[in-house]
Amino acid sequence: MNQENDKQDHNEAKTKVSMESTISDLEQKELSLSFEFSLIPMKTLEKSLSADKPLISLRLPGCKILPIECKILASLQKLKTLTLLDLSNNPIKLPGLFYLINPKISTLTNL
Repeated sequence: MNQENDKQDHNEAKTKVSMESTISDLEQKELSLSFEFSLIPMKTLEKSLSADKPLISLRLPGCKILPIECKILASLQKLKTLTLLDLSNNPIKLPGLFYLINPKISTLTNL
């Protein structure tokens, strides 16, 4: 009887480890980046984006993003999986917003 309980406990522990590793694998398949109040060149941002993990959120509040940089952001293919883009406290103005929402320019269709 004791051996059966030990075997059942072992199987339950094995299942739990398997589930945890699956959850961990799922969490690592998506990427979120946050740069708050940092001056980040667009080339640096592009290089920091992983090609094998889809980016689901990008937070760039207060990074002094200008309208022309919004055009660059909008055209990046690596950002097409974004569901959240935070550009608060940036001087993007209406032209920057236009670049981000214009379907002819922007790949950001999931926002």
